[in-house]
This record gives sequence, structure tokens and C-alpha cells, in this order.
Amino acid sequence: MFILRIIKKGGSELNVSLGDSYNLITLAGSPDEFNQIAATQETENFIVCGVRAWITSDGNIRGIPDDAVCYIMTETGRTFEKI
Repeated sequence: MFILRIIKKGGSELNVSLGDSYNLITLAGSPDEFNQIAATQETENFIVCGVRAWITSDGNIRGIPDDAVCYIMTETGRTFEKI
């Protein structure tokens, strides 16, 4: 089980369950897929400016904001990956 932890500059925190697997899509790693998701999100009235990466899990798409520190953690609290 993986958890996305988002810490905003103001100090607020958000923990989101990602389930047993996730995909991290960055502009540098997958520019075509990153831009395709951005275009889809724009057409669905989501704000995509200031997004540095996308995480997909369990059919959901979440943007990773530029103005936050984000970590992928295991359910035991161990940091798995810093985004």
C-alpha cells in the first residue's frame, strides 16, 4: 500500500492513498504522456498550471503541484520516493 504525502509551503498536509501500485509521469521522463494527461485535465476544467508531475492509481489522476514537497510513502511510514 502506497500513500502520497503532500506538504504545502504554508504547512498544511494531505495524505492520499494510492493503493498497491501507482505510475509517476513527469515531463522529463514521459513528455508525450505528460502533455496528453495535461490536455485531458484541461478539458475537464482542472487547473494544470503549476503541475510538475502526474500520479495515476486506481483509475484516478492527481497533479503534483510545484509549490509543495511530495513523498510516496509505504503504509508503515517509510519514505519510498521523494517527488
